[in-house]
Amino acid sequence: MYSLHRNFVRLGLRSSSSRTVGTTLSIRAYSTPESNVLTETNRLEKTLEKFWTKVGVSQYQGSEDGLSGHVITLDSKPIKTPLGFPLVVPEYKQSSAALAHLIAQEWSLLSNLKIKRHNLPITGLASRAVDLQYSPEGVQEIDRTIELLLPYLDTDTLITFAPHKDCDGTLRPAQEELYWPVIKEAEKFWDVKLNVLDSETTLFGSKQSLETRQKVENWLRSLDIWQFTALERATTAAKSLIAGMNIVTHKRTPDEVAKLVNLETTFQTEQWGEVEDTHDVEHADIRRLLGSAYILAK
Repeated sequence: MYSLHRNFVRLGLRSSSSRTVGTTLSIRAYSTPESNVLTETNRLEKTLEKFWTKVGVSQYQGSEDGLSGHVITLDSKPIKTPLGFPLVVPEYKQSSAALAHLIAQEWSLLSNLKIKRHNLPITGLASRAVDLQYSPEGVQEIDRTIELLLPYLDTDTLITFAPHKDCDGTLRPAQEELYWPVIKEAEKFWDVKLNVLDSETTLFGSKQSLETRQKVENWLRSLDIWQFTALERATTAAKSLIAGMNIVTHKRTPDEVAKLVNLETTFQTEQWGEVEDTHDVEHADIRRLLGSAYILAK
């Protein structure tokens, strides 16, 4: 496994100024900034119109970076990320060819009609990973992202328990049954003790110990860039670092994780009904985000 540190050392990257990390669902995934570099991803981002006829996957061997793997092509030309790097799935990535073909399939399935940004979830994540790996600002961007992910430990969806009276008293027992096994597994995985948030007695989060935060941070830094990018998406989508860990480690499927983090919404819609074009869209959207992260982390 390539750790984050070893990836950056291998590529000779150094810290520079950081960028703001967002949660946009566009092609550029998360924090990749607006760029005037003429690339396929930027062109599609701006026009949302199809401008190619043939999508392919080719072997790639960079003359300067020394990176080898599989690159996705449009009309035989390599796709480039928003920052202008070739969209290459490196050979050290497990199932490199299969992942490259999945990305190519996203582009192949785009119609000639106006393109929806959410149709390229894996492309967005892969571009984010490549830009992190090559950008001179990559190291500091990783540090900044970790600073934004760690607070999820205090307000994690899967450690937050509703008041006993919510949803006519049916939600809390379901949370107790489903959340506690997940919490215990997370504690064992990270070798920590997690403080839960009981909404019956407090409303302001449950602060984790410095030891817990440090152990989880060490684990975050042990991930390779592709796993880290997948964790970022899964965590922000689910509002849960525990959920993100389950996705990256493949301990649970995207559907299983989605059911866990949407448990409160499920009980509320059963009691009061579903809001058309809201709950059903959110239901599909979180599975798309978690599914793309699950694939990238493999």
